[in-house]
Amino acid sequence: MAWMHSSNTSLEELSIRNCDSLTCIARVQLPPNLKQLVIGYCSNLPSLLDEEKVSGSCNNASCLEHLIIYSCPSLTSLWSKSNELPKALRYLSVRKCSRLESIAEGFHAYMKLEELYLKDCEKLETLPSGINNLTSLRSLAIVKCPGIVSFPEGGFPTSLTSLTITHKKMCKSLFEWGLHRLTSLEKLRIKGGCLDVMSFPQEEVGMILPISLKSLHLKDFPNLERLSSAAQNLSCLEKLYLYKCPKLKHFPENGLPQSLQRIYINKCPLLEERCQKDTGLY
Repeated sequence: MAWMHSSNTSLEELSIRNCDSLTCIARVQLPPNLKQLVIGYCSNLPSLLDEEKVSGSCNNASCLEHLIIYSCPSLTSLWSKSNELPKALRYLSVRKCSRLESIAEGFHAYMKLEELYLKDCEKLETLPSGINNLTSLRSLAIVKCPGIVSFPEGGFPTSLTSLTITHKKMCKSLFEWGLHRLTSLEKLRIKGGCLDVMSFPQEEVGMILPISLKSLHLKDFPNLERLSSAAQNLSCLEKLYLYKCPKLKHFPENGLPQSLQRIYINKCPLLEERCQKDTGLY
C-alpha cells in the first residue's frame, strides 16, 4: 500500500466496498492528493481514520473534499482521537451506520462544507457544535436519526437553501427557533409525525416561512387539517408536495400563491376528494 501515500501518486478518488477485513484507515495511508473517499459495506470498521496508528504529524487528509460512508455497522466515530474533520471538506454523507456516535466535536467557521447528509444513524445524538458558523453550508438533511432530538445551539446557518428534517422532536425545536430565519431557503422537506400540528404554517404560534421558499414537502402529519392563510405569502412557491396527511382538507380561503406550478397530493383522502375534477370543491 506504499503507493497510496507516495508523494508521486496523483490519485484523487478512492472507493472501498465490501471489505470486512478493513478495520481502520490511518492518515498516513491516504494519498496526498485524494479529494473523494467512498467507503461502503465494511462491517468491521470502528473508525475511519485511526490516528493512534500514525507516528508523527501527517496532514494527508487536508485535500479531502468529498467523504461518503454507508452501511458500516461497526463505525462509532469518523476520527479516532481529534475528531476534527478536514477543513477542505465540501460534501459529507453518512448513511446506515447504526452505531455512529460522533461526527466531529465541532465545525469551524473556516470550513468549506456545503452539503451534509445524515441518514439511518440511530445512535447519533447531537450535531457538531458551531454548525451555525458554516457560511458555505447550502444543503442539510437529517433523515431517520431519532437520537437527534435537540436543536443545535445557535441554530442553522442562514446560508441554507435546502433543509430536510424527519423527526417530530427535531421539527418542534425547528419550529420554535423560527424557520423565517433561514432567509435563503428554497427547498423545505418535513416528515413530521407532529401530533399537535393542525395548521401549516402554524397560525396559533405565528409561524412564518421564508419568502424565498420555492419547494415545500409535508409528509406524515396525522392531525394536519389545513394549509393556513400564511401560505399565501409564499410568492416564490412553485412546488407543493403533500403526503400522508389523512385529515388535511382545507386550502387557504383565498387560494394558494399564484406562483405555484405543481401540486402533488398522495394519501390525503379528504383533500383528494375535494380536488376531484368537476365534483370536488377545489
